[in-house]
Amino acid sequence: MRLSWPPQRLRGRSLVAIPLIVSAIFLLAILVLGLPLGRDFNGGTLVMVRGLDKVPDFGQLESQIDRLAGLETVVRAAGDGFDIEMDAQVVGLENEIRALLLDSFGIPSSSIVIGELGPVVSSAQCFQIIALGLGALILVGVVTFIFRRRVAAVTSVVVAVLDVVGVLGLMAILRVPINLASIFGILIVFVYVVEVNVFLGYRLLKGAVGDLKENISEAMRADLTLSAIASVVLLSVSFIVTAVSVREFALALAFGVAVNVFNVWFLGIALYLRHIERKKVVSYHVSI
Repeated sequence: MRLSWPPQRLRGRSLVAIPLIVSAIFLLAILVLGLPLGRDFNGGTLVMVRGLDKVPDFGQLESQIDRLAGLETVVRAAGDGFDIEMDAQVVGLENEIRALLLDSFGIPSSSIVIGELGPVVSSAQCFQIIALGLGALILVGVVTFIFRRRVAAVTSVVVAVLDVVGVLGLMAILRVPINLASIFGILIVFVYVVEVNVFLGYRLLKGAVGDLKENISEAMRADLTLSAIASVVLLSVSFIVTAVSVREFALALAFGVAVNVFNVWFLGIALYLRHIERKKVVSYHVSI
């Protein structure tokens, strides 16, 4: 299948409707399943272990706690012991955790303290993060409008909104926890959206001559190649690296890259084609 297949075979309304329908499905998933807010927003459980002469293997400890509680678990060294951080409250599992630490690692109950881990982000900071995201979205449109064209600015903003909905929808469906690292990844997606749309706009509006569909095919071939490489690298990082924050950051970026390709391939190209056709009509009437 040629990379220019969508604009060749589908009408403008179909090109716009497909990503809008997919975004509506993602939005419905968010509303039905809810956003999987992680430890940074909801808090969790903190298990403090002190007074040890020798600490156990953290990898083995994390895997056993994960199987017991079914929660994302992080073990950190702390003085003469370690801390276990979990993504949610382990109501009713305190005795099981103590028994696991005693039976598997020989840690007595007197060395274990189980308490609540407060959220890193307060309610006021949540509103600040939302304001930061909206500000970044507005800045994307303003900067693109100043340095490029109005159609590029509109396309960048619309695609960025759909990208955020898509990323959050995928995280809701796949139950990937949303923490500060994920938010930073989503903000970086805005920058990626601008770069892709400026490149596509330059290729279609100003920087190329010849057949329009061939220009689309070449532009999308370059975008798909770069996006595929970025997605493979980011997904590999998310599976290889054990640091939870790095994994969440990489997954958010990988979701953003994948969703952006889809939205630009259909909606972005539809908006650019609509703009080009209008220019042709105006030029035709002016020449008459």
